[in-house]
Amino acid sequence: MPKKRLAAIHETAPAFSIHIGDTKGYGDCGRPFQEGQRAFFDTYAQPVVYTPGNNEWADCWKANRGSADPLAILAIMRDVFWSEPVLRAILDGADAFDGMVLVVQGHDHELTVDRPASKLDFDKPGVSHPNVLRLQVYGWPDMKAVQVHVDTGKPWVFGFEPLYAPGQSVSSHPGR
Repeated sequence: MPKKRLAAIHETAPAFSIHIGDTKGYGDCGRPFQEGQRAFFDTYAQPVVYTPGNNEWADCWKANRGSADPLAILAIMRDVFWSEPVLRAILDGADAFDGMVLVVQGHDHELTVDRPASKLDFDKPGVSHPNVLRLQVYGWPDMKAVQVHVDTGKPWVFGFEPLYAPGQSVSSHPGR
């Protein structure tokens, strides 16, 4: 992440930041890289919630990323970053919570706000998780941070706004 974008995030002084991954382009995906990413996240002024993208583990089988077993890389990431499974715990917590729950992800590189967990839960038939909201954030080549506003006095609770670094265009896609 360019230093200007990190500085723009720090300037807004959020309560915490959420990073949705895809931090890797090429090179070895192993423990040194993962620990380097952890050290980078430790430079944030606020707490960071991190969910990996496919580039940090699933694409690691490629020769330009070290020809590693993606499941072995995922095991390293679990050791470095987290130890409990993120989705079932979120849904169980949402079921017990009398409010809105926000899940943030990347991957499709488009800003999207929806309720994907409102479909039938196959593990718990009849449970639809209507209080789980998903924010899918921008990705390469249209990199932007998204500022999340929380207002518990409103039924929707969450508001979203792209956060541009100084001098960054609205879109890096030609014609947009």
